[in-house]
Amino acid sequence: MKIRNSTKIAFGFVAVTVGAYFAYQSWSDRQAFERKLEPIGPKKVNLIGIAPGSGYQIIVANQMAALTQAENDQFGMPDDRSGMGEVSGRKRIPIRELIRSLQGDEAAFSELLMKMNDVDQSTLPRPEIVWTAADLRKALDGDSELKAKLESQLNMTLDGVPLPQLSKDALFDGIWIRTPVTMEVTIAQEKRTLTGFIQRPYRPSLLRALEEKIREKFDLTDALLAGYYRELAQPIWDGEAPKESIRQHLESRIDTDHLGDLTAAPQRIIQDSEFVINEEHIESVSYSSYAGGRGATLHDLKLKLTEEGRMRLWQYSRKPGGMGSQLLFVVDGIPIAAPRVTTDLSGREVTIRQLPDEGLVKDAISLIEGAKKPS
Repeated sequence: MKIRNSTKIAFGFVAVTVGAYFAYQSWSDRQAFERKLEPIGPKKVNLIGIAPGSGYQIIVANQMAALTQAENDQFGMPDDRSGMGEVSGRKRIPIRELIRSLQGDEAAFSELLMKMNDVDQSTLPRPEIVWTAADLRKALDGDSELKAKLESQLNMTLDGVPLPQLSKDALFDGIWIRTPVTMEVTIAQEKRTLTGFIQRPYRPSLLRALEEKIREKFDLTDALLAGYYRELAQPIWDGEAPKESIRQHLESRIDTDHLGDLTAAPQRIIQDSEFVINEEHIESVSYSSYAGGRGATLHDLKLKLTEEGRMRLWQYSRKPGGMGSQLLFVVDGIPIAAPRVTTDLSGREVTIRQLPDEGLVKDAISLIEGAKKPS
């Protein structure tokens, strides 16, 4: 079939256009990545990127940003919600504790471990029922004094036999186990060992069953409580019901392999987070305010980057998955914005728009300007 001249011209134009596009992309990659930049660690002000497919999602709700576990295992498009109540069922990532952990704060790392492992921290245990892993190990290995104390606080022998009389303290408190947890991380090419502690409660299942049994009981006397206890304990005393594996449960709480599982969630988010720039890569900063919808005042934060900051942001925008992704702008551990990457970020001036909290904007400016003052 003979192709008309006009068609040939059209094909030629498409070929030239496609060729020019890929030539530009190749040129841009050469320009952006001609300078090798080493990874950086966290500071007070950070622009953080989350790897696509990491299983986390940025939620924008009530004009604030939060990082949560995604509903599936993909890092999908940013989710804009009108109220945090709609996302309260998702686990939020504690950004402040994450950043401070990477700065070497062991107390923050302990908080991160407990929050990422869903440990309820609303009630602090009495010091006398907190067991270190070392003391628990001694009790399990036969230290007579510690073994007696442990069995009294559990109201159960290590072999799973209920004690003759019920201790109310054991019923409602049980024990808490404080175990050290270590995690190896690489921060700005430097390998570090983070050490934190996680405290978790433990009570035998018989005592949990007893508490459930008396939950709706009114005017509960000590005699009635003792009766309910005997009702549950008697089948075990008579050999008609199996004993609970108390020793095995406690062993598992201080087992090295099990403790390694506690670092899985923090390790994953650390590996999938990239600190793109921090306050050291910002040359100057200012902001402007204007009227938003419904009478609100919004603020645009304008950043002028250093040449290194410009290159870092440009390289991030051209990495696989960078275009279309969303960053977290974090000030002193608080995510205040989630700017989206919609184009090559090759310029030295960046504007983070529509920030609702002027106080946080001023905090960001103060931290950035403070970092530039001579110490």
